[in-house]
Parts: sequence; structure tokens; C-alpha cells
Amino acid sequence: MLETKRLLLRVLDANDAAKVQMLANQQSIADQTIMIPYPYPDGLASQWIAHLATMQVEGKQAVFAITIKATGELIGVVGLVIKDNGSVPELGYWLGVDYWGQGYMSEAVMAIIDYGFSELKLSKISALHFMQNAASGRVLEKCGFHFVRNSTCFVRKWDKEVAIKYYEIIK
Repeated sequence: MLETKRLLLRVLDANDAAKVQMLANQQSIADQTIMIPYPYPDGLASQWIAHLATMQVEGKQAVFAITIKATGELIGVVGLVIKDNGSVPELGYWLGVDYWGQGYMSEAVMAIIDYGFSELKLSKISALHFMQNAASGRVLEKCGFHFVRNSTCFVRKWDKEVAIKYYEIIK
């Protein structure tokens, strides 16, 4: 468990599935993420959380529920994907729409950066966001990430190509 001024970041468990599905089942969330579909299918959150548990045991991911310290309410997810191929671990995150613009994500990302460098002994962390998602870029820059490049290739989302911006932070 990681703690910040206003947040507790903890491992997701099966009891979180309904809240994850409710929060993720927003067009505006899906529009800004590569992997989240819309509508968010029943049962997908449970499958994803079970998969995360396996990946965390294998050391391939360190993913946390973002919860409000005072209430325990789950408001989003933040974590690191650690690939076997030696590539730079990648930060990923999303936050429920009702919690945007309140500084929660910057607070959570700072905690994950500290965790990655101090506990996981990483030397570098990468991150990306869709070019049209300027708010995500501001979170990364506020947390010390440096812009590396715009993508030279695109990812597919909603049957169209979407441009990506890449960032890195070095310990």
C-alpha cells in the first residue's frame, strides 16, 4: 500500500470489480486510453483484476487502485507495466470523470514514480498519451516527466489512427 496526503494506493481485489466497471464505463475514459473499451462489458473488470493478480506475482505489473484516504472510495487506477524484453517500464493510469481536475492523478503518479525508483529499483519510467489528451501531458510534466517525441506511427482506436506523445523520467 502506498500513501499520499489524500490518497491510499492499494492492490485491486475482486471486490473492486463493480466500481472499476462503473468508473471505466464512460466514453470519455475510453476515448483517452488504448485498452479500455466502451461500452465496458460486464465481467471484464473481474477478468482484468484476476489477470493483474497473476501479473503482479510474476513481477510484470505493479498496479494499484487509487482510493481517497478519508473514505476508501476507489476513484481510478495507476500502475507500471514491466516488460520481459528489457524495454523501459511504462506508466499507465485512468481516473473516474467525477475526479478530474482535482490533482488526484498527479498525486498518485508521484507516488508510483517514487515506488518505481525506490522499491522496484527502476532507473527510467516511460509514459505515453494520446496527442489530443493535453491534460494527461500536463500530469506527466507536473510529475517530472520530459517529453521525448511525438509518435512516428499511430495506434488504432475506434477504427482510426491516433497520434501518441512519449515521455520519460530518469531516476
